[in-house]
Amino acid sequence: MTERFTSERFAPAPPPIVDVDEALPKLVPIKRATGKVRQWLVPGWIPKRTVTLIQGDGGLGKTSLQQQLQSSCATGLPWIGLPVEECVSFGVYTEDEDIDLNIRQDAIDDVYGCACAANGKMPMYAAAGEDCELVVFDKAGNPSLTKFYRQVCEAALDYKAKVVTLDVAVDLYGGNEIMRRQVRAFMRPLTALARKIDRSVVSTSHVSQTGIQTGGGHSGNTDWSNAVRSRAYLAAPKDECDVPPDPDARIFTRKKANFARMGETVKLRWKNGVFVPEAPSTSNSFRPTAEDVFLVLLDAMTREGQRVSAKPRAGNFAPPFFMKRPASEREGYLRPDFERAMQVLLQRQMIKIVPYGPPSSGYEKLVRAENGDGQL
Repeated sequence: MTERFTSERFAPAPPPIVDVDEALPKLVPIKRATGKVRQWLVPGWIPKRTVTLIQGDGGLGKTSLQQQLQSSCATGLPWIGLPVEECVSFGVYTEDEDIDLNIRQDAIDDVYGCACAANGKMPMYAAAGEDCELVVFDKAGNPSLTKFYRQVCEAALDYKAKVVTLDVAVDLYGGNEIMRRQVRAFMRPLTALARKIDRSVVSTSHVSQTGIQTGGGHSGNTDWSNAVRSRAYLAAPKDECDVPPDPDARIFTRKKANFARMGETVKLRWKNGVFVPEAPSTSNSFRPTAEDVFLVLLDAMTREGQRVSAKPRAGNFAPPFFMKRPASEREGYLRPDFERAMQVLLQRQMIKIVPYGPPSSGYEKLVRAENGDGQL
């Protein structure tokens, strides 16, 4: 990798006394421009050109969220039910070995219905046991960028990554977590990296016992929250009326949002090795069956002129194609659910496989049985 980052020191020293006659660079105000809109990696949750912090207690699944985020960026599939921009990402995992990332990725691939990493758009670096500090401080508290920071920057640029995921802050931060100035000095180069790649940096961090008990998700000092523009908190539900909480349930809450509404939540469930959003439900309705949802999605895609196939090796195989729809449309169902539903519907003759295109092409598509040949 070429050497692009040459400055070890980035925090300004105390300003010297300047002669009033000395020429200084002019402070140039912004150019007023209208019609600009906020750019997001994940609308409402992860803004571009800045740092997002995901906090949570150890063992709740922050690392899995990061690896799923990379997988969603690589494929364009929803991340925990939320739309995400398809792009290249680069991930650093300081607590994992290669085998850990590969086992976790196998589970993600099974649920996503594709080999997410096969297109080369989600390189991951396993750094368990290595020195991963990005910023260190001398005895006077002055910060310096490390060799590893420059390596991460170089990797992001070399891979043309638009997202850098960092897991976890305790291994990346070489300062005192309760010192505001040092926390700020740690966040500044991460923000600089986000601007350099013109997308997002997403870092995870642990929370203090106070942060867990209050539900605020804080750790160290409040500048861990103040220094970022977006912060989310992954938590386990608490006991209610002496009833033990579901061990597979999680609550993902937007705790800070300079550009969106605070307090919004996504209810998650640990299933088959990944986090999936809980299906929406109300007291006035029941969740439709996977078969009903399959038919609704098939109708929607037919109206849109999109053909889906019953062949597992086809690029438009229906179950993974349906996974690209918003979670609200899918009612939270996953690829295995749609695979079973498709077989049930075929057995019941509620859907059928019909050919299309030149007879020699062998092209087939799924249609409702009552729709004849399925012509649009």
